[in-house]
Amino acid sequence: MKEQLNVKDFSRMQKRRKAMELDVMIHWDFEHDNGEDPRARELAMTMVEQFPALRKNGTGLFLYGGPRAGKSYMAAEIVNALTDRGYKCYMTSLLGLFNCLSNRNGEMRSRLLEALFELDLLVLDDFGLQAGTQLNDQTLLYIVTTCQKLRIPLIVITHHSPDELMAAGKDGKPPVLVSHIRRCALDFNVIMPAARRRRMLQMKKDTRQMLHADANANGNGNANANANAKKDAPVQQELPLKE
Repeated sequence: MKEQLNVKDFSRMQKRRKAMELDVMIHWDFEHDNGEDPRARELAMTMVEQFPALRKNGTGLFLYGGPRAGKSYMAAEIVNALTDRGYKCYMTSLLGLFNCLSNRNGEMRSRLLEALFELDLLVLDDFGLQAGTQLNDQTLLYIVTTCQKLRIPLIVITHHSPDELMAAGKDGKPPVLVSHIRRCALDFNVIMPAARRRRMLQMKKDTRQMLHADANANGNGNANANANAKKDAPVQQELPLKE
């Protein structure tokens, strides 16, 4: 039986839901952190404790690292902790954000953007995966520059290292968008913990063995079925040739 939440905890979780694009992330907090990456946890907790000063000067984080390294979990820990303290935060993937914007026109689109500029912290996940259209680039640059003018800290999450992104500009110049993001953000490389890497490798190995075993079983089953079909098939007698 699931444990029922009291009124205070229920209200806290509802506020977290409003701060997250996905409901599953409301449980990504320090309480459920398994402690595999103390370096990331320590930085996240420090940002929460020092957030009044960071909010004042608009300093955020630029998190980068490989898939499943824990970047999104780290950012969600910060968002949930700050939301519990009464700050207005929102965490969204850029894919989800641009999907919402594409379904709105005129005033509705402007209202959605204005709501972002009323936040204390904005987290943009999956940077670099969004469609690289001119409209998306201009919109994202507008969001970033406006947040910096209003001193709203940004946490930007990406699979690409800063060096890779800075080298992706044209004519040898760093991309304007990446330069603006890093202007008011601390670069932090989130590295997958060794224990998690071992679990993932073992999971892949187990899955490969399971699928290989199933394939062999199906192959043997088909071979037996074919053999039985041939065994049960009626014998055709040869007709004598007429002279």
